[in-house]
Amino acid sequence: MLFAPRYALAILAFLGCQLHSVRADADDAAILAEAKTITHTAIEQQRVFLNCSYLQPPFQAKLKADWQKDVDIASSMLLAHPATRTYGPELQREGAIDGLMMKDATPAALESFCNKHLDLLEAYARLDFVFMRFALDDVLKKRD
Repeated sequence: MLFAPRYALAILAFLGCQLHSVRADADDAAILAEAKTITHTAIEQQRVFLNCSYLQPPFQAKLKADWQKDVDIASSMLLAHPATRTYGPELQREGAIDGLMMKDATPAALESFCNKHLDLLEAYARLDFVFMRFALDDVLKKRD
């Protein structure tokens, strides 16, 4: 016999903890991957919305304020969840308005950019786009 039976329970308990830890790590990785997919989609959509509102400065200002609020809330949510804690600051950088704006683009370049995304602009009018904080809330509730 390789080990005494009295150690069998301890070994089984240890292995069970290790398996639980591996499963939790896999769950955390899946939650983080899903959160990143949501945020990257939202960022790309907002890039279009923000840049294509250049002819309507008051509307663009509202979009910027709403987006910043969404990024701040989403970052706080990510920081509060064990699976995504390290991604909160990264989202602040990735979702920064200055990085999304095509500052040096000419009006013709902006028009061309917006014409390539008419389907997304129409989706915006229908409110058919990623509301980042609400989508993240659904994902983060999977393992709270």
